[in-house]
Amino acid sequence: MTVTLPLRLVTPLLAVAVVLAGCGAPRPATPAARADAAAQALQQGYYQAGRFQGAGYWQNAQGLWVVLDAYQRTQADQWKQAIAQMYRANAQGAPGNFRGKYVDDEGWWAVDWIRAWDLTGNTAYLTSAKGVFSHMAADWGGDCGGGVYWNHSNTYKNAIPNELFLQVATMLHEVTPGDTVYLGWAKKEAAWFLQSGMINSRGLVNDGLTGTCRNNGGTPWTYNQGVILAGLGELYHTTGDRTYLQTAERIAAAATKDLVNGNGVLYEKGCEGTDTCGADGALFKGIFVRSLWWLYRYDPKPAYRAFLERSTGAIWANDRTTVNTFGLHWDGPAPNPVLLTVEDDISATMALTATATDLPTPVRRG
Repeated sequence: MTVTLPLRLVTPLLAVAVVLAGCGAPRPATPAARADAAAQALQQGYYQAGRFQGAGYWQNAQGLWVVLDAYQRTQADQWKQAIAQMYRANAQGAPGNFRGKYVDDEGWWAVDWIRAWDLTGNTAYLTSAKGVFSHMAADWGGDCGGGVYWNHSNTYKNAIPNELFLQVATMLHEVTPGDTVYLGWAKKEAAWFLQSGMINSRGLVNDGLTGTCRNNGGTPWTYNQGVILAGLGELYHTTGDRTYLQTAERIAAAATKDLVNGNGVLYEKGCEGTDTCGADGALFKGIFVRSLWWLYRYDPKPAYRAFLERSTGAIWANDRTTVNTFGLHWDGPAPNPVLLTVEDDISATMALTATATDLPTPVRRG
C-alpha cells in the first residue's frame, strides 16, 4: 500500500530542521529583520521557477504577496525577478491571463498584480488585473439581488469573492485617473454586501448565502473577516464615508475578540483544533493579519496594533523552526518539521512580512 500526503511537501531544507526550544538560530530583533529571515527561508525552502512548490493556484497568489512585501521593503533585484517569474509561470493558458474557474481565485491575483504594477511600473501587470476584474464583473447579478458568484458556473453566492471584488474595484479606481466606473462598482458591491445578511448578529462574516438568499451559518473563517476589512478600509480612504469604516470596525472588534485562543492569539476555530485546515484553511490567518494591518493604517486603533503584535510575536516565539519556517499553530505547540506544509509557512511568513511593510498605497496614477 502506498500512502500519499498530497498537502505536505518536505524539502531537504525542511526535513533537517530542528524546532527551537529556547536556543538555536539567532533571533532577529526587529519586525523587518524577522520578516526578511522568514521570507528568505520560504523562498529557499519552496520556491522554484516562479512557483511555490506544493502550493495550488490561489495559494501561490499568497506566496506572491510575500514576494511583493519583500521587494517593497528591500528593493532587492532577487524579489523583482521573482515577481516577473511568477507572472510568467502562473498565467492560465496565455501570457498575462489570470482568469479561471473560480472568481475568488482570480481576485487574489488581481490584487497582487495591481500592487506589482504599483511597485515596479510594469504596465503588463495592471493590464492583467483589469482583465481579471472584467471577468469577475461578468458574474454579477442573478440570485439575491446582486453580488458576484463564487464560480463562473454561478452556483453559490458567498463572502470571499465579493470581498475581493470590492477590494479590486477600489484599488483600480485609485490607480485610474478620472475613473468613475471602478468606483461605481466598489460602491455597488459594498452596498450589496452590507445588506446581504452575511454579517451576523455577532459582527462576524459567515461563509455565504443559502439558495433562498439567507445567511447560511457557515464557518466564520478568519480570511472572510480579513479581506472585507481591507476592502472597506480602502473604500473609506477613497470616499471618506464613515459607514464603511464603522462596519469594518465592528467586524474587526468581533474577530479579534472571538477568533482567538486563550492567549488572545489568532486561531482558526473551524479547523485548527483538529488539524484539518488543509491547503486552503492553513492560509486564512495570514490573510486576516495582512488585511487588519491594511485597515490599521487608515484607522490606527491601539487595540489593532496590540493584537497584531501579540499574534506575530507568538509566531516568532512559539511556531518557528531553526531555519525560520513555521507551522499551523502560531501559539504552539512547536511545529514538527516533517509535517510542515508550504501553506502553513506562507501564512505565517505573510503575517510577519505584511506587518513589517508600509501599506502599499498607490504611487502611480496611470
